[in-house]
Amino acid sequence: MNTEQLEQIRLNALQLLDKGKTLYMSDQIFETKKEGYSLMIQGLEELIKYAKLETKKESKSLVKQQIKMNLEILEKLKVQLNSLEKKNNIEQNQNNNQENQNQQFKDAQASKPDLFNSIKTNVKLEDIIGLEQAKKYLQEAVIIPLKFPKLFQGIRNPYKGILLYGPPGTGKTILAKACATESECTFLFVSYCDLISKYVGESEKLIKQLFSYARQKKPCIIFIDAIDSIFSDRECASGELRSVKTQLLIEFQDFSYDQIIVIGETNLPWNIDMSVRKRFERRIYIPLLNHDERLILLQNKLKEIPNNLNLDQFKCLAEKLEGYSGSDIINFIKEAQSEQIRAIQKATHFKKQFTQNQTKYMVCSLNDPEAEEMTLMDIPSGQLLLNENISYSDFLAVLPNLKRDITQQQLMEYKNWTDQFGYQG
Repeated sequence: MNTEQLEQIRLNALQLLDKGKTLYMSDQIFETKKEGYSLMIQGLEELIKYAKLETKKESKSLVKQQIKMNLEILEKLKVQLNSLEKKNNIEQNQNNNQENQNQQFKDAQASKPDLFNSIKTNVKLEDIIGLEQAKKYLQEAVIIPLKFPKLFQGIRNPYKGILLYGPPGTGKTILAKACATESECTFLFVSYCDLISKYVGESEKLIKQLFSYARQKKPCIIFIDAIDSIFSDRECASGELRSVKTQLLIEFQDFSYDQIIVIGETNLPWNIDMSVRKRFERRIYIPLLNHDERLILLQNKLKEIPNNLNLDQFKCLAEKLEGYSGSDIINFIKEAQSEQIRAIQKATHFKKQFTQNQTKYMVCSLNDPEAEEMTLMDIPSGQLLLNENISYSDFLAVLPNLKRDITQQQLMEYKNWTDQFGYQG
């Protein structure tokens, strides 16, 4: 190979190295840097080829120095390129995963006929025991505006948001359902699971769709269960929850009253974000039942359950149940019914009874002349005779194990919050 051809190889190598280096440094995109790195590799290969063919010691030594220098540069660039490739792959995977998740969400929602299903309500305010002041507030703030919208035009605007708060089991949800029945409107029941999506950005869309759906179904009550779990004032709330809160505030700001009322329910009103709380202009405390209301509840629930309680025993139970919620009292009745089952399980003697040409066994005392020593499991299936009457002693037996959902200290917290922000229901 002559000198001219050899010099051409050297110049070509230097051009490739220079072009590759310029391309590598010109952009932060992985593909561009990779292309520049490849050109430099080609240039280095040409330079090595030249060094092998060069016979002059001085020129050969100079080229070897250039090769060493470029090798060091390429090693550093290779480390940078590998790091950039990993980052690029992670971002690409994240994008692909997000696209897949969004598509899955769209597919899942497309398979649903309605995102928010309305609930058929048939309970009325008169069916609910006690809470007369709360019923009055709700009739003024919810039922009349929804049923007679023409009365609330101009400056007489109804409330957009109502907050029902108080101890668990006091009837907040059933009151909201009664409002829907009385006002003959659609009742949309939504909770944390309905509004918070695992897909990024979809929760805000769900809020928008909720209000859009409510407009289609008006007159409408949007009932948000345990609203404090979604619109908390906690600083540690996730970014998704903060976005949902912002979107709700936007919807409240944008929608003028159009036969749509939002009712929020919570056991922890003090945990609700202040900006959200302000949107619920009427805040109604739903308290525990008083003595007379507890008495009526007991009598009503036991009307269809065989029992031998007299009025004095009913009054005594109502007094003992002070501090218990309506749901606590219903559970109390269920536990009393179960007390008979517990007694049968402990029984050691039964006696035969003949009824409708069948032999039955019922619990008896050890001293009963017809007593047979046996246990519940010894009785053939279908031959147990149960005394269906609940007795006063059944209630007294389960009362010590009945736990309250609320303490006096917590009741004081509700009172203090009501004095500052709410209305006594």
